Amino acid sequence: MQRTRSSRAGGDEEDPGSDDYDRKRKGGAGRKAVGLCCVVLACWVLCVVAAGLDAAARLPPPKPPVSPAEAAAAVEHLRKRAYGPSGGLDHDAWRRGSGKAAFVKPQPVAPAPEPPKPVFKRKKKTRKAENMPPFDAPRLDPFLHKRKIKGPLDIAQCQAHEKAVPFHQRALQKIDIKKTADAPSLLCIIYTYKAHHTKNARTAAETWLPRCDGAVILSDQSDQNEGIVGVPHEGKEEYNNIWQKQRSNWRYIYEYYRDDFDYFHIGGDDTFVIADNLRSFLARPEIREQNDAGKPLYLGRRMKVGGNANHLFNTGGAGYVFNRAALELFYDSLDEPFCAPHRHGFYEDVLVADCFKNGPSHLVPVDTRDASGAERFHMLNPGQHLAYRRAPKDWVTTYSFDLLEGLDYFSPESTVFHYCEPSLVEHMDALLHRCR
Repeated sequence: MQRTRSSRAGGDEEDPGSDDYDRKRKGGAGRKAVGLCCVVLACWVLCVVAAGLDAAARLPPPKPPVSPAEAAAAVEHLRKRAYGPSGGLDHDAWRRGSGKAAFVKPQPVAPAPEPPKPVFKRKKKTRKAENMPPFDAPRLDPFLHKRKIKGPLDIAQCQAHEKAVPFHQRALQKIDIKKTADAPSLLCIIYTYKAHHTKNARTAAETWLPRCDGAVILSDQSDQNEGIVGVPHEGKEEYNNIWQKQRSNWRYIYEYYRDDFDYFHIGGDDTFVIADNLRSFLARPEIREQNDAGKPLYLGRRMKVGGNANHLFNTGGAGYVFNRAALELFYDSLDEPFCAPHRHGFYEDVLVADCFKNGPSHLVPVDTRDASGAERFHMLNPGQHLAYRRAPKDWVTTYSFDLLEGLDYFSPESTVFHYCEPSLVEHMDALLHRCR
């Protein structure tokens, strides 16, 4: 049955059963629900605001601004934590389950040592062997003379030697014989001629020569009885042609012994070498360092040609010493024009120095005196040096550097003497070696 509106007193009223009434009732209920949601939302917003205001009230005071230096330090700290000083990360840490890349401390790597700079560069000889005579000298056993070394003397014999050469003995008493265990090996070379085979050469072979690590005696003729080999050279066998003799002698030494010894000393048959002291001198740290670096060494008694300090040489009287590098350098330069390959003269020591100076290394003699200024290499014998006094016009004074006099002249580390006759050589060997 259809519902109808009824009239009442005081106004019209909707019928509860009508469709309009139902729609209005449902709309009022929705508005109530929306209002309730708004109230809940407003309450929640008020709670959040209140909580925020309360938290803001409890915040610490703001920190002062960070300086640029502190900021840079912080950035560097973070960079190191991320990459390490060398930028290395252990990425395998992820696979091992650590969850982060671990920093790997870099291992210090020692820098590779710089190779020594060569003082000179060896080159092939530019001239062939026609500048030298036929090289048919056989190799001499460098240990042949070792068996000739003599033992100690008794007191009476030693006193006899002292009485025979009292003036020389005064100088010899200042010399200390110093042996060095790790000293380099030394080849001693004597050059002589036939007339001195049974005099000077034999005396040297029976006294000081066997005390070297190796020894050879070179002459113009071979003598098997004396252990002497003849080495041919350009020109005559005479004093005024010692330069050609020395050129051939050094060539002989290079060809046969260059790899057998560390140092090579050459001198005439009237020299006296104190081998222990010479080896100890060559074992000094400053010399060993240069030798180990491959530098050529040319050592001896440094002198000035005519007093000219710009023209130096090592006197041939006391002999001079090459190391292997210097021997190779000299051999390579023998036939070069700056080494005067066909010059004839007695001043071989000056020509050796000029050959080194004008060659590729520009090698010059160095000071070999000890800390007190006393000489180690001597161009005269002990008595002559002890008695010598400086004289302005004398060649010894003119050619020398700050020459000392008397006993002050002799270094306790003396190595070589010159102008030693066979009888003096025997006394010196006894007093320095066999009576101590």
